[in-house]
Amino acid sequence: YGIIDLITVIYAFAGVISGMEITQSIPKFYSEYKDQDLKTFLRTCIGFYLLSSFSIFLIFTAFSCTISYFLFSSNSYYSLIILAGANFFLTRIFVVFVVILRNMGKAINISILSIISSVITLTLTILFVLKFRLGVWGIFYANCISSLTVSIFLLVKYKELISFSINKKYLNLALKFSSPLIFSSLSMAILNYTDRLVIDKFVSLSSVGIFGVAYRISSVVNLILYGFSTALVPLIYN
Repeated sequence: YGIIDLITVIYAFAGVISGMEITQSIPKFYSEYKDQDLKTFLRTCIGFYLLSSFSIFLIFTAFSCTISYFLFSSNSYYSLIILAGANFFLTRIFVVFVVILRNMGKAINISILSIISSVITLTLTILFVLKFRLGVWGIFYANCISSLTVSIFLLVKYKELISFSINKKYLNLALKFSSPLIFSSLSMAILNYTDRLVIDKFVSLSSVGIFGVAYRISSVVNLILYGFSTALVPLIYN
């Protein structure tokens, strides 16, 4: 768990910067556009978000040995960095479509997809870790397969929204609104994740794992608040 948490920290910071928080512009402008204009706007946001996320995956893959050495003082974890990067990109597909589905008022669809993803992840994690003894690799494999399954479904289901032809007008409009929000999101990432780096530096990697498990258990309470707040955002803009 310590290894997982440290890798998660790096991708959490990269995620904030790479997408320029463009998904936060979707609720803002969703109710302002109709029909083809809305579709063009959504295609632009999705295209930019996925291209920037894939760029992060490529960059982290290219510098995986350097990142591994920075985190663990060893190059031996570079393959995990790459695998985590693949999962990062696939998860971003799910994230952007969740934002869109929420604005469509399809909360049930989001819940079903989340449950399916959780069940697949849990089942495969038990299989890979307990039966095949893959350790931390098994956890990343389980997450990747789960993310890939959900992502393929979303890309096929909403293929009309997939286009890498980005409209500059809508992109500038979206980024003008979302880019200042990077600083607040970056502040939250620092607040939520830098403690793991401090623990690793001054205590041990295993202590990072223990802290990570305890943090996840205590965060269950926040799910209620998170669900309420994210459901409220589209209503406010409408």
